Amino acid sequence: MDNGNHIMQIRKTKNIAIALTMTSLLTACAGQQVAISESVQQKSVQAASESKFTPEQAISSAESALLEAKDAGLEFYSPLHLKQAEESVSQARSYLVEPPSDVKNAALMAAIAAQKYIENAYSNKKKVEGNLKASLQHLDVLKSLNAPTLVADDYHSVVSTLTEIIEEIEQGDIGSAKKNEVDLLQDMAELEISTLKVTHLGEATAFYEKANDIDADEYAELSFDKAEDTLEASINFIEKNYRDRVGVKAAGLEALLATKRAYYVALEAEPLIKLTAETAEKHVIEMMALFNKLHLEAKGVDIEPEKFFNQTELLVAAINEIKTRKNEQAKSLNIAPVVQKDSTIYAAPQQEGLSITPSTPKVEPLASTHKALEGLDDTPSQLSETDLKQDEQGFDTIESVPTEQSVLDEPAS
Repeated sequence: MDNGNHIMQIRKTKNIAIALTMTSLLTACAGQQVAISESVQQKSVQAASESKFTPEQAISSAESALLEAKDAGLEFYSPLHLKQAEESVSQARSYLVEPPSDVKNAALMAAIAAQKYIENAYSNKKKVEGNLKASLQHLDVLKSLNAPTLVADDYHSVVSTLTEIIEEIEQGDIGSAKKNEVDLLQDMAELEISTLKVTHLGEATAFYEKANDIDADEYAELSFDKAEDTLEASINFIEKNYRDRVGVKAAGLEALLATKRAYYVALEAEPLIKLTAETAEKHVIEMMALFNKLHLEAKGVDIEPEKFFNQTELLVAAINEIKTRKNEQAKSLNIAPVVQKDSTIYAAPQQEGLSITPSTPKVEPLASTHKALEGLDDTPSQLSETDLKQDEQGFDTIESVPTEQSVLDEPAS
């Protein structure tokens, strides 16, 4: 071996020894380590020997890079990398005050190590995005459903599990990460269902409980049984068809209508059951007064005394008369009619050439599989499918919960 090669070998051996010492120093307070930790320390020793920067400059640069990495969301995609980078920066500052006696340029090496951890954190983000694509997409869906607020504890549990899987990728164990993702996706699906139940059945459940509290099973037995069956059917529908957003919302509305009806029927029925002759007369007079108030508002005269059913017919006739009069006035102004269901509504003419473009982004329509829930009336909902979609985001990124094999088939980086 010539002298040149011999000197290079000595330097290489010395650098490795320093790197091992630095690894011990830099990881003394660290927990889990990323797969590249040893490589980072060795490269930091070499870079420090060739650097023209002062330790202070290197530390300042590392701190700036750390802030940029956090702004880029790397605390989520590469938590261990950023943790080790922060620890390295802290050690670098510490070594400026009390440098270790057995390592030269320890502060500079630690600062450079921090920068290298941050650089690799960006690469790790790409690995996470490539290998955990389904989980990341499902997380976005949960956020869009407001799961972090509606089911906070369960949501944070799912995120915690996802973080653990990401850390496995950071540690180089991609196979284990993809295997554990299968169970995570199942947990996410269950959380999605729970979130939809809270959103679409929360009010219905509250009315059901209120109805139960006022003994609706006694005072409105038929309505209460109907509400119970409808609520159960809606729960089953959401659990089996949670990706059908239109159907889920329709199921929730049907349950709400049934439970509200049970509550208010019971509320009105209880005092009727307890009526005496005197209170019954008072009740009928109060009801007639209500009908009369509506008739006065519509026609300006008192309503004819009739049975409740007949008075209802008189009110309907009064309303139709008002609608007819308004339609005739609209026609006289040459306003084009717009037909909606059974009613005719007239819209003001638009300025010629005026085009109004909605500001909301276009969302691809969902294929609805919703059918009338078992035990429910076949009467169509008063809300159109468009109405049902307005406050729901489309779910076209995840078609089904991946099987273990489909997840394992994802590309590994």
